[in-house]
Amino acid sequence: MNKLKRRIIFVSLAFALTLIACKNTSVSNNASSNHGEAIMKAQCLSCHGDDLITQQRLSKPGWTKEVEKMMRWGAEVKDSDKEPLVAFLAANYPSRPFTKEPAPPPAPAPDAKIIAHGKTIFETKCLTCHGDDIVKQQRLSKTGWTKEVEKMMRWGTEISDEEKAHLIDYLSGELKLTKSK
Repeated sequence: MNKLKRRIIFVSLAFALTLIACKNTSVSNNASSNHGEAIMKAQCLSCHGDDLITQQRLSKPGWTKEVEKMMRWGAEVKDSDKEPLVAFLAANYPSRPFTKEPAPPPAPAPDAKIIAHGKTIFETKCLTCHGDDIVKQQRLSKTGWTKEVEKMMRWGTEISDEEKAHLIDYLSGELKLTKSK
């Protein structure tokens, strides 16, 4: 066989092997992504609503820290499942790019009596199940706290609509201020 034919065959084989390797990697990545999603559904969504995960929007190192924190707090994620879970979260809930638009003006501060009432509700209703350190570490907006409180209400916490509003004002205002000091 002449040199040209051998080169053509060699190049064709190399190309075919490259295509096969790429296809296998794609299938492997898809399987890994499905495994990560299954871990998230089984472990994360057993305690959190998907809204909490959706709003996080972290980088891969951020998701790694978050998953490791949840594991320390009792999430039953095997060490071998941590990487597929982090990869899935980072791929599907990546950090948002910074915007150059100015932040909207802050809402007027709630009345001190409302905040005091919200703190009382927090201490009597929330701290019966949660430590304040877990709650203070949340990075939630007023909308996020609203969803979180509503989730807790669906899970059986007895809070009236008025108490809910005061609690959310406390969690999104005063509690945020105390944790940053």
